[in-house]
Amino acid sequence: QLIETLEGRECDLYTPQGFSRGRVWRTGLRDVVSVCLSNGLGIMVTPDHKIRVGEEWVAAEDLTGQRLSPLAGGEWRGADPYSPEEYIQLGFVLGDGFHQQHHDERFVCIGERDADVEELFVECETMPSWRPDKRRIPKFSRLGELLDGFGIELAKMPYRRMPEQAFGLSPSALRLFLRGLFSANGCAEKNQRRVSYKTTCADMARDVQLMLLALGIRSRIGRNDPVTIRWPNGTYTSRESFVVGFSKQTELVKFREEIGFVQRYKQDILDGYSIGRKDPDDRVPVVVAVQPVGMSDVFDFSVDNDCHSAWANGFVAHNCGFLFNEKYKAFHIG
Repeated sequence: QLIETLEGRECDLYTPQGFSRGRVWRTGLRDVVSVCLSNGLGIMVTPDHKIRVGEEWVAAEDLTGQRLSPLAGGEWRGADPYSPEEYIQLGFVLGDGFHQQHHDERFVCIGERDADVEELFVECETMPSWRPDKRRIPKFSRLGELLDGFGIELAKMPYRRMPEQAFGLSPSALRLFLRGLFSANGCAEKNQRRVSYKTTCADMARDVQLMLLALGIRSRIGRNDPVTIRWPNGTYTSRESFVVGFSKQTELVKFREEIGFVQRYKQDILDGYSIGRKDPDDRVPVVVAVQPVGMSDVFDFSVDNDCHSAWANGFVAHNCGFLFNEKYKAFHIG
């Protein structure tokens, strides 16, 4: 995120102990170096900034030739109060549920090709006289209690956010939750080897991207302009939308093996990609050069646990140091 949006504010940071509330602040001008990685990326830090390499902390100026600690792969403590099926239900309803305010009732949308999903919602009532693809969620059902307890508010899609409780889930629970969410609003694209998740809420897109990154999956967010579409009952203009997508082999393999889709037809497309398997070490870039670049504004951060570090630009960075991304004028956390 842009540093202007983080400076002086509380924000969610992803740390080796899970998600944490923290704060980012400007510390002034410092000499910085560019740490150039074998995957073409780079980070800008002070020469003495500590970066995690295996189980050790190494100053940035001494990183040449080092293979940095890999992205997170689900190594933190977190809450796990529900069953696997219930996490998938929660994710799917967040993606494809809605609230009818007039009758104060909640519904979940299940399409014609979603027979695999329908098995998860047998307690929901079909509405054949209204919309056969809608299922009413009984107010006093187990699912209704789950939605209330988990804090899922079915606001209209452009304003729907990730519930705070989702950031406290254990890695295994988070994977199941994302399985439900991607089954609702995600797909494995047929015409190109890519998995994507679509939403009309930019903040939701960033939340999903952060969760994927916490599990070791890098993604990009793209934007689609509004489109005018002619339907039998009139002409409508869609909202702008945001697509969280990834297409690299390592990310696709990890998603396929750890998250996946509920629907068989979506999973078959993903399984049909020629992506094979990848050595986990191939996901970890090597530092090829550390180069002085002069003076620049730098920033520090705090966390509310005892690990004193956070994932920054995909790597574990200690606080009491400074990290600045010159290219994007941003401090990338998580």
